[in-house]
Amino acid sequence: MFAIGILTGCLLFFLVLSVVNKASNRRKIEIKESRDKNSGSPIFIEAATIADDLVPLLTPHVSEGAEIMILGSDGHYARSTNAKKLLTGLRDWIEKGAQVRYLLLEPNDSVDDDGFRVLLEDYPNNFNISHINRAACRDVPNVEFLLEKYKTRHPTLLINGDRSAMWVEGYHQPQSVFAYNVKFVSPKALTDLDERKEFNTYKEDFERLVDHCNIAPTKSEQKSSFGLLSVPRDFNDRKTRVLLPKTA
Repeated sequence: MFAIGILTGCLLFFLVLSVVNKASNRRKIEIKESRDKNSGSPIFIEAATIADDLVPLLTPHVSEGAEIMILGSDGHYARSTNAKKLLTGLRDWIEKGAQVRYLLLEPNDSVDDDGFRVLLEDYPNNFNISHINRAACRDVPNVEFLLEKYKTRHPTLLINGDRSAMWVEGYHQPQSVFAYNVKFVSPKALTDLDERKEFNTYKEDFERLVDHCNIAPTKSEQKSSFGLLSVPRDFNDRKTRVLLPKTA
């Protein structure tokens, strides 16, 4: 009887836990679906991921000729459980006619993932993933401040005329897919002067890191058959990109 009581208690516990989890997941879905992608005010999210939260919010505003700047830390996403969703989202943006510039401050081996290499192969003129060459900008004033500033603070900018938008991760720890204290600013909300000023600051910082630190190939590009023989100082000068031939 004692054993039966324990078994019954365990079954009831897991039943309650299952119900709670389903209710929690349903609530999360309802919250995501209720988010207004055209909100006139910024949307604040306590915890989020690029794949599950940013992609659905940003995609409706992406169109032909758009440019998307993503500033990240280590590229951990490439080997995370969310990798497939992220890569699908990036591919969708590119297929819409956007150019994606993915800048990593301190990439690790996770950027050697096949998914990024496939995007480099399929869209050599529309997808660029590179990292900072710290040695090249060691003596440039204020660059170290920027590198520290964006170590855990990661903005993503959609530059698309009056359809521009902004996503800012207040805190994104390396080796994690989750970001905290996140803000999404729709094109409508970006008309606010303060939000536009913040947007322009991130854009200028991004370009400053590119211009003064030089862009070195990622570990993925150095090791894979799709590596870059030379990388342009200006991201927009993609004609200087040369793909290495595949080696045995």
